[in-house]
Amino acid sequence: MKPVTDALTLRFAGYQPAASIHTRSAAYLGELLGAECGAGFAFEQTVSILEQGRQANDLAPLVADGTYDMCYLATVRFAREVPALALFDAPFVIGDRDRVWRELDGAFGDAIRAEFAARTPWRVLGFWDNGFRQISNRVRPLRMPADCAGLSIRTQPTDDIVETFRRIGFEPRPIDISEAVRELTAGRIDAQENPLTSINAFGIQKLHKHITLTGHIFGVALLLANAARYESWPAAFRDRLHAAIGEATRRQRAMAVEQDRTLRGAFEADGVAFVDLTDSERAAFAAAAAPVTARLTAGVDPALLARLRG
Repeated sequence: MKPVTDALTLRFAGYQPAASIHTRSAAYLGELLGAECGAGFAFEQTVSILEQGRQANDLAPLVADGTYDMCYLATVRFAREVPALALFDAPFVIGDRDRVWRELDGAFGDAIRAEFAARTPWRVLGFWDNGFRQISNRVRPLRMPADCAGLSIRTQPTDDIVETFRRIGFEPRPIDISEAVRELTAGRIDAQENPLTSINAFGIQKLHKHITLTGHIFGVALLLANAARYESWPAAFRDRLHAAIGEATRRQRAMAVEQDRTLRGAFEADGVAFVDLTDSERAAFAAAAAPVTARLTAGVDPALLARLRG
């Protein structure tokens, strides 16, 4: 096969441990490209910038300034630059990941890509599954918002997420995941919210023996590239990159679904007790967060919102 370039190095960075779905999917992307692009291509993967003393949110500027060519990062980091992404911060809206993927693989995803191209130094090359976020804690089972009173919770560092958990009844601590792991390990924070795959990746199930399956937010991770670097790549390489991303994305999403299915049993074997909310209990959480949901979805196309809600 004819090489796409005489010499090209793609530098990819993440923030999760080596065994995580995101890290393994990025490595698979590198394998696909290596097999397609010839001896002149190199894929350099930095598994986790946290190991360098960085924070996860440092990934975006590190890609923007050209330190890395690509990364994955949750949409929450970009809602100010691209307001359409605020939908993924709205609690208790999305209940079916397949509906999300149909929209992101269609016109809604195209619109997000266009907004990034027009407003930011990044290009969106893919949408990865970041899982339904659940609440874990070290104190007690949580079945109603009243059970959350007096508990501190680590949240993502955004005003909307902080407001959501304050309304539910927690005392939010908005900090980066790098600091969160230290604080949770030391027992200085009572609770946190993450998809099961991230709970597993950072070993939080060993610290928290209560998990409430709220599914309050469905997370999407953006696969980002430095815009100038992307435009500099030969067209033939970009074509192969998009094809490889498509294959890696299908595998990444399938892995996410499978891990959601299997992790509960693994956690229960480790002594974790799950709370499955009844419809009325989940409705109580949704009602507490409703003002945030209403504000974040106010500008969303009603037809799109209806499709996502089902």
